[in-house]
Amino acid sequence: MTSPNGLEGPAPTTGAGPDRVLIDATQARAQLQALAVDGYPVTWLAARIGCAASGLGQIRSGQRAHTHRSIAARIHDLHHQYAGTPATDHSVPDHDSSITRTIAGREHWTTITPTTSTPPPARIEDRFLARTTPTADGHLLWNGLPDLYWEGQRHKPGRVAFRIRTGRDPVGHVTADCGHPGCVHPGHVEDAAGRKRLREQLRAIGGLRAATGRMTAQTAPGARETAGRTHTNQ
Repeated sequence: MTSPNGLEGPAPTTGAGPDRVLIDATQARAQLQALAVDGYPVTWLAARIGCAASGLGQIRSGQRAHTHRSIAARIHDLHHQYAGTPATDHSVPDHDSSITRTIAGREHWTTITPTTSTPPPARIEDRFLARTTPTADGHLLWNGLPDLYWEGQRHKPGRVAFRIRTGRDPVGHVTADCGHPGCVHPGHVEDAAGRKRLREQLRAIGGLRAATGRMTAQTAPGARETAGRTHTNQ
């Protein structure tokens, strides 16, 4: 549901997560306008970050002076990924791109130079955390673009979470073992090697339990009596 203060969901209340706090939308507005210069319509951009196109349009036009921190972070990612490249290179219909460029020209919007855009966080861990939202039951949900962009490289959020916890690159595919959809909590993700070790440990535990069960059955009173009768009859 679109809120009166942002783009989606209820307006922030006391105790809301840090990414639901309203912040100044000046930079987000400039970034959306710069993307319009390259021909990216708000409908196309909104579809990529999961929010309302009408809300992005109001930020871009200056009708909204504030937006949620998480939305601003997603707009920052969009600008980082697409600014400076023609929209038609990314499957934006030429007709839509042309209309958007016409609007940008009429409004005298311009691109953003490096000195007018806030630099990204100093560490990839900071950027990762800025695009997550904690839940009341201990999970951490990703709310950015599908990939995290850092120093010109794409990173899967789950792999970044794994590196935060272990300090090494994951082996194979990273999944959240907690079962919560969209969770990227560093303590909840595991790589292929870790899952293999866990399966081996479970098999070992299962084998130990089976062996213990056999030993218990052999040492039970009824088993001893049967064994004694068998020995006597022999």
